Amino acid sequence: MATYEPTPQVEHRRAWTLAQAELNLYDTSAEAYRVPLQFSETVLTSMITGKKVMHLGGHDPFEFLPGQALIMPADENMEIDFPEATLETPTQCLALTLDRQFIEESLEQFNHYMPKLESSDEWGLNQQNYHFSQSGELTQTLRRLMQIFREDHVAKDYFAANTLQELLLRIMQTQARHLLLENYQQMSSQNRLACAVEYIQQHLDQAIQVEKLCEKASLSKAQFFRAFKQEFGLSPIDFVNRERIKRARRMLAKPDLTPTDACYACGFNSLSYFNRTFKKWTGMSPSRFKKQLRGE
Repeated sequence: MATYEPTPQVEHRRAWTLAQAELNLYDTSAEAYRVPLQFSETVLTSMITGKKVMHLGGHDPFEFLPGQALIMPADENMEIDFPEATLETPTQCLALTLDRQFIEESLEQFNHYMPKLESSDEWGLNQQNYHFSQSGELTQTLRRLMQIFREDHVAKDYFAANTLQELLLRIMQTQARHLLLENYQQMSSQNRLACAVEYIQQHLDQAIQVEKLCEKASLSKAQFFRAFKQEFGLSPIDFVNRERIKRARRMLAKPDLTPTDACYACGFNSLSYFNRTFKKWTGMSPSRFKKQLRGE
């Protein structure tokens, strides 16, 4: 499914093919620039180690780092720089190509068996050079897929189909969150969950009652929690905490603000809970994050 063979002295490719997808692992062991690559199917690429600089048509070049992923449509030309790759510290990247019929059939199943809250809205995959940070759940799903592709099991196509559908759903939930956060004000007049998100954004520095969110969405508590988790992959409580931590990170970037300042300005009423929540979403304590920003 890739339309070029890597240069042996620079890049090594390993590939595993199943009915619904092909998994490619690329190891680059030497500095290289403007290396061309194109796939004949929709592709999800995920950085594992090292750094790339991506050149895509119509876009400014951007760094592609571990923990990030990129979805590209079929037959899209890309050129890649490997500015830091060496034999001792190779760059490694995963590229997962997805059969277009499998994507279409999966979307039909999602829309039939788990329709979105608003009848005018349907599940869909944004394939237009969509660059995003991976959640922990999405990373774990990719790891399971890598294991399935490489194992010797008579039912591996079945295992892969189910895990690929999970992957598609997690990606679409990530995209839905991003879309909502960028457009909730415009969407709030026709989307009930957008109404709740608008209220959340306006009251992050205050106590937020779940009952108030349900009222904004005109849903019962059970309906609200089910629809929110289904469409965005997070519970309402996790969503609120994640947005508060994003705000706290911006505040901690200011030299004169302390973790205690950020805690209470972001709606937390307990410093210990703020510290635990901050570490859950960033992997480090607020004080460590602050020191890291100062280069300590």
